[in-house]
Amino acid sequence: MSKKTTETTTPLYKVSCKIMGKSYHSEGETVLEAIGNLKVGREKGRAIITMKHADTVKEKVLMPIQVARLFQTAGKSREINLKNVALLFS
Repeated sequence: MSKKTTETTTPLYKVSCKIMGKSYHSEGETVLEAIGNLKVGREKGRAIITMKHADTVKEKVLMPIQVARLFQTAGKSREINLKNVALLFS
């Protein structure tokens, strides 16, 4: 007798970020993880972040100082700003 296993897959959060004409994409199981997985680097300027989950789509505009704190810093300041940006989408 063989047992059938069923995997329940939760829909992932998909994030795309547009900064100065360049697009970056990532995904994760939570909003925080999806935004944290974005690898932008040293881009500067305003960012448009689009969050897709199941059949909902949300867009937010981030000011340059938020973009710098989110992608160009490390440690506590990045974690704090990551949490604040994730709260915009919940």
